[in-house]
Amino acid sequence: MAPEADTAPGKVSAAPVYAASFEDFDRQLQPLSQWKDKFMVVYFWATWCKSCRAEVPELIALHEKYKDKGVAVIGISIDNTDKVKAFAKEYQIAYPLLIGSQDAMDLSKKMGNKVGGLPFTIMINSRGEVVKTILGELPHGQLEEILVLLKGL
Repeated sequence: MAPEADTAPGKVSAAPVYAASFEDFDRQLQPLSQWKDKFMVVYFWATWCKSCRAEVPELIALHEKYKDKGVAVIGISIDNTDKVKAFAKEYQIAYPLLIGSQDAMDLSKKMGNKVGGLPFTIMINSRGEVVKTILGELPHGQLEEILVLLKGL
């Protein structure tokens, strides 16, 4: 799927994201509001999605480079826990991974993913404003460029 970027400069509230909770690997509900004070990169994906798999190394690098600079990368997988856990181990993913199903897809649609495609990325500033949504895989390096521009790093 070709990337489809949409800039929403402070016009869309992240309230639906903050109101959502998804399970972690231990089946414990994790509220997305726990990252409310950070610049959030919320990534909807699945292990079976080729474009999603291609972007994971860049998300890992973003997490490592910016986790101490007020940025939280959160992956929400539309998949089963065992597959995501195995994938996370193989790729050594250190950023938070949560598991969703139709509820995660519903949230992505509410936040602008009209076609229900993957990957879908939402960038939210620390004021609770959606500043960017991206449907589809971006060329390598472009996700970081967007983050640096929007976060002012």
